[in-house]
Amino acid sequence: MIRQGAWWYADGAVLVRALSIPLGEYLFFTIQTVVTAFALHLIGFDPTFREGDFDRGPRVAGVLAGGAMVAGGLWLTTLDSSYLYLGGLVAWVGPVVALQWAVGGGYLVRTPRMWLAATLLPAAYFWVADRIAIAMGTWQLSAEYTTGVAVLGLPIEEMLFFAAAGVMTVNGLVLFEWVLDWNDRRGSVAESVPSGRSERDVPSPEPPADPDPDVVDD
Repeated sequence: MIRQGAWWYADGAVLVRALSIPLGEYLFFTIQTVVTAFALHLIGFDPTFREGDFDRGPRVAGVLAGGAMVAGGLWLTTLDSSYLYLGGLVAWVGPVVALQWAVGGGYLVRTPRMWLAATLLPAAYFWVADRIAIAMGTWQLSAEYTTGVAVLGLPIEEMLFFAAAGVMTVNGLVLFEWVLDWNDRRGSVAESVPSGRSERDVPSPEPPADPDPDVVDD
């Protein structure tokens, strides 16, 4: 997008570039990951693997949605130059959405409140920071390669970018913990397999029982 001229920095606003990309762009993804991880930690989440998390329906639906995003995003870029940023953004997110949902679609479909909250909380912070930076002239967006639609002065493409980067980060973090839990439980089941039986003969581990709400730990 930078090379195409979808946005650019003001003169004197860039200290270092690497592969024609300003250092600030690399720093953003590092900072955004840390901020999002802190928000996720603040909100909290349960990475416990549960029966049904590998159901085929949500996983297939996620893969189809991700594929549709790639096709739809690329199609938008062919319609008009004003859809370049928006279409490129949608196509960029599509493969990651497809991969994440292919792995943990069942888990993601039963925990939407958690990952949506952990996405939107830091995204709101970055929306405000980006709006201030645009108002200060730190960078500008091309009128030719954007739709011109804005919310309170913030271009819709920028809003979607921060939300998309956030949801990919959140889902990557929670699915990492979820996969570790699944692997630990799978290993525990394998160790308890009686002689003469294979691991495949053992059912998936059940989630731990909920504690009795009437019992208070000392």
